[in-house]
Amino acid sequence: MPLPPPETSALCTADKVQAYEIDDLLRRIVDNGDLPGKVLLCYLHALTSHCLPDRLTGHTGTEQALSLLKSASLLSFDRLGKTSIDLFFKIAALSPSRQYCPSHLTMAQSIE
Repeated sequence: MPLPPPETSALCTADKVQAYEIDDLLRRIVDNGDLPGKVLLCYLHALTSHCLPDRLTGHTGTEQALSLLKSASLLSFDRLGKTSIDLFFKIAALSPSRQYCPSHLTMAQSIE
């Protein structure tokens, strides 16, 4: 029995596609060199993080994302587009926020 067509509100359209290559020799995922591609790769690593290392990279997704964020390839861009800024905010939203009690001291903290 065929499935009913999805509702139109559930359909999404993509306005841009990023292509990545798998480099088995260096055990890494290679982006196309533009900033949105690098930031999206970082975000995808962070989203798919697990406590065990990835078989390809040998690192967890968090380790790989942090490595990309600290890399010179991300620091070399002097202008950020809206896509990159949005992705950086999504990456930041993955981190827990800290609140200190009392707010002027860092002795006790709550993590949300």
